[in-house]
Formats: sequence, C-alpha cells, structure tokens
Amino acid sequence: MRPRSILSIAAVGLLLGIVSCSRNTVESSFANGRKLFYENQIEKARDQFLVAHANDPNSTEIICYLAEASRRLGKRDDALALAREALARDTCNAFAHTVLASVFEPMWTSGDSTSSDSCWQHANEAVECDPTDGNAWLVVWLEALRRSDREMEDEALAALIKNNFFSIPILEYNRWVLKNLPPDAILLTNGDLDTYPAVALQQVNGLRPDVAVVNLSLLNTHWYPVYLRARYGLPDPLPRDKEIRPYKEGDELVTAAMQRVDGWLKQQQDGTLTRRLVAGTTVFSSNLPVDLRNRLQFMGSYLEIGSTESQTASLQQLRTVFDDADLQAYSHQSASDVDRSPVRRVTSDFGAKNMCEVGLRLCTALHADKRNDEAMKYVRILKQFAQDSGVANQFSDQLEDLETKLRG
Repeated sequence: MRPRSILSIAAVGLLLGIVSCSRNTVESSFANGRKLFYENQIEKARDQFLVAHANDPNSTEIICYLAEASRRLGKRDDALALAREALARDTCNAFAHTVLASVFEPMWTSGDSTSSDSCWQHANEAVECDPTDGNAWLVVWLEALRRSDREMEDEALAALIKNNFFSIPILEYNRWVLKNLPPDAILLTNGDLDTYPAVALQQVNGLRPDVAVVNLSLLNTHWYPVYLRARYGLPDPLPRDKEIRPYKEGDELVTAAMQRVDGWLKQQQDGTLTRRLVAGTTVFSSNLPVDLRNRLQFMGSYLEIGSTESQTASLQQLRTVFDDADLQAYSHQSASDVDRSPVRRVTSDFGAKNMCEVGLRLCTALHADKRNDEAMKYVRILKQFAQDSGVANQFSDQLEDLETKLRG
C-alpha cells in the first residue's frame, strides 16, 4: 500500500502543478492582453487574449475582450461569433451586447452588415443587464440622436453622469471650455471626450444650454443636422432635399462637415446666422475647410474661426481663463477605469496638455509685458500642475527654457 500511496500523492501533486501552471498562463496572458488593449496595441492584445481563451475557453470576460479586440481590428465575423458565444454562456452580459451593438452601429461600420435596429436592440439590452455600464449608454445616446428619441437621449446622458463614467479631469476640462465660450456659440468638437461630457453637462447640470455643441464626425451624416435643429435651433446651411456628398478639390477631400461649416460662415457673413462659430482647441485644422486653416485664432479655451481681423487672446483673457480652471482636478487619473475604449484612454490627458499650453502662452505674454515676477509665479504653478497631471515630460523643456528667460 505504501508505494501506491506515494504514487497517488505524486500524481495529485503533478495534476495540481499543471492546473496551477494553466491558471497562471490564463491570468498572465489576460492581464498582458488588457494592458496592451488599453495602450491601444490591439493586435498584440488580441494575441494575448487568444492564448488566455485557449487555456480558459469558458471565461465570458476573456471572450468579450477577444470579441471587442476583433471588432476594432475589423474582424467583424469573429467579433459577432465571439460575442454570441459569450451570450450563449451568459444571456445578460452587458459587455457582449455592447460589442454586438457596436458591430451593427451604422456610424462605425459600412455596407450591408450594419443594422440600426439590431444596434438599438443590443444597446438597450446591455443597459438593462447593467444600468451602470457607460460604454453601453454611449451607444444608446448615439442611436437615440439618430432616432430623435429625446427621452432616451436624456436618460443616457443622466446615466453617464450618475455612474461617474467620465473622469474628474475630463469633466473639469469640458466645464471649463463651456463656461468660457462666447454667448450662443456654435462649438465644433473633435471626438468623444470633448463632445459627450459637454452635452452631458449641458443636459444634466444645466451648464451653458445656449451653446450648440457640434461634433464634426457626426456632421458628415444626413441625420445629425436634424438633431442639431431640434436641440439647439441650429439651421442646416445646406439643402435638405438632396444628399450631401464629399468631393475632391485638387488633392483635398471636401467632406460634408466641411461644406456645412463653410455654409455657416457664409450665413454669418450675410447676417442670416448671428451665432458665433468657434472650435475646441482639440479640433484638427485638417477637419476644417482649407481656407480657414490659417484663420484660426487661439483664444485660450477655444479657437476663433474665420475671423477676418488679426486677433488673439489678450493677456487679461489668458489670465482669466487660466485662473478659472480647477487645476487640482487634473491631479486625478485622466483615464476612466470603467471606459473600455482604448482610444479614449490613451488620449484622455488632452485636457491637461491644453491647460499647459494656455499657461505657457500666459507666461510668455507676461514676459513680453515685462512682468517677469508674475510670469515666474505662473511658471511655478505650471511646473507643479504638469507634474501632478502626468504631462511633465511633454512640457519640462519648454518650462525650463521659459524659466531661464525670466531669470535672465
């Protein structure tokens, strides 16, 4: 009996070792995959998720991350199959429903594979399964705009704020931008984090409802101008009885959004539009009409568009907008832990970077006005701010050079 007992113990030990090794492989591969995924290295992340999935094929969390990575790489069929596999194991998995909603979302996918109805169905099932999942509420919000469903739009915005989907720095940056805009401005925005939070702050907190927040990507669609008219009373400057298509002008593609921006500027010039057109400092000039790109004037919290006069933010304006910012808010983590978008995560420090740019311009203006002691005070504030907000590496050389000038 003794030798058999020894063999049994050895066999059990070997089995436990194999199980432990397999578990370690799963945990290591999945952890590495998530890290790479949130660094927006999607192909490498997917490889790690595949290893984790091979070692633990029953984990719905691994399956969902693999599905989302596949979707972002354009592997639509893989994403569909994996998300449906996750739902077969867990019929009320909000992550899986959100992946499917995003696959079918007409904004992000072209061709016959899109389905607004399927997107709407899965997005609503996602928030029913998990009412705290802001990723799903973002899809609900976008589809609610398309469907002119104001009730669901408002519910989605309220859920995003209630569940703290946006980080403290992102909310502060959007609050700061909105607060310092001209009355009744049309604010052109670039992406998710300068659009969703701004609209949510308007609706939920009642902040600057006079401002029309206009996302340039959405402005390329035929339905978004209808939403802008209903929400902000903003007219579509282009004919509504025909489809607006992009066209080539030389080597430049003139998008529908560019045509609408140009139309608003013409309406300003002829007096039929009295609202002031501005852009967030987040907007790329390449997304604006060609003849406007050299006519963007930096005004601190925004860019003035199309001004025929040579103007820039005055020293007083720079000081006012910089002093209005809650710099302490940027010491919090800029990327939201509950946001599954790798693009939003890797770009979430844009607010701190833009604040540093405003501060540098303020210090330079004070130096030009021979107010070096005051400029030095702001340099010290900026150096601490850059350190606290995690952007010191990008601005350390500029701040050191400015400090040297002030001391000289």
